Amino acid sequence: MRRLLKKLLSVFGPSLIGALGFTSCDLPFIPRTEYGTPNCDFKVDITVQNEAGTPLKGIKVSPVLISAQHREELAYIETDASGKASGSYNLFGVTKNIRVVFEDADGNLNGGTFAKDSMDFTPVQTKQGDNHWYSGEYTISGTKKMKKE
Repeated sequence: MRRLLKKLLSVFGPSLIGALGFTSCDLPFIPRTEYGTPNCDFKVDITVQNEAGTPLKGIKVSPVLISAQHREELAYIETDASGKASGSYNLFGVTKNIRVVFEDADGNLNGGTFAKDSMDFTPVQTKQGDNHWYSGEYTISGTKKMKKE
């Protein structure tokens, strides 16, 4: 009897262990276990000009996420010589309303001193998520005309 049991185990044992290994993997009917945090990519592409349409260099562009529960200020971006402020962030989520604050960081250089101002944007989804933790890519873009103080 022992010999028969040993022989059966030596023949069917590897197959049994292999089958058990496959059942521990993701199967289509079993929900997948995920670890991590929900996130999305958020991009800013804004041009800042004076009232005449000339690009302004040295303007601090500060995106602020506004929701009913909280207000989160993101790291500011400074405009380059062409007046462009481009940046990207990885966030937990994007709100429906994003206020961007514009401040003259260089003072009297680059065309004078400009008054602090803000503008509201609605982010546009530019890339779909994976229906799991990654919710896609959102972008705000536009042009802001600043007034002198």
